[in-house]
Amino acid sequence: MKIQISETTETGQFELAETIQFTVLEREGVSDETLQGMFYASQDGVWTKGIPKDRLMFPQDLAQMERNHNAFIETELCQEKRIPADLEAALEWVCAECQRRGVRWWLTGSGALYARGLAVKPHDLDVMTFKSEIEKIRPMVAPYIVEPFHHVTGWVVKGFGVVDYRYRLDFAFEPEEWVDGQGPADFGPYAQAHLEPIVWRGYEILVPPIALHIAPNEERGRHERVAQIHEYLHSANLR
Repeated sequence: MKIQISETTETGQFELAETIQFTVLEREGVSDETLQGMFYASQDGVWTKGIPKDRLMFPQDLAQMERNHNAFIETELCQEKRIPADLEAALEWVCAECQRRGVRWWLTGSGALYARGLAVKPHDLDVMTFKSEIEKIRPMVAPYIVEPFHHVTGWVVKGFGVVDYRYRLDFAFEPEEWVDGQGPADFGPYAQAHLEPIVWRGYEILVPPIALHIAPNEERGRHERVAQIHEYLHSANLR
């Protein structure tokens, strides 16, 4: 699969809308369902997705992002190519860079379980942080961006961007209050207010209470992972 990233200007009823547009140039072996899962939509046989330019959190190099994305997409589509050494390198990079730059952040999702020592292979590392940290984060992520860092409305967080540093890293900014409406989520406001420090390779990482990972994994039918979490709770006397 190969994509092109460009700036486009569309004429609306009242104004011109500038968009950062991803266009699929080549998709051999990639199904419509896969593209839809990546938030592309087809119009006249051309698959595209876009982000309004005025939502960008800071100026971003589109030519570099395009190169990064086309290198990244191979392992995104073939996740068996992601190896433990790359996962470890990515997590160590986040820890070292955030410590050096004084970035406030925490880790959630399966990456948090991995950092606790559970035998899981995350699809990505979910890095939660705050909009106040963006100027510290900007020079750290700039060379590795594959999806624009942008402000979000109507979703579970207030900002989002994707980096490829040997592994996929999703940076999410500040969960919305309603995320915990059906009970505390492992990435929601309750989790953020009850973070626990763990030590991984000498770095302190803040993670949610591990019990918050049970419900989302049960909902996804990840029974083996739920069993691992219960075993962790038992061995750590956290029940």
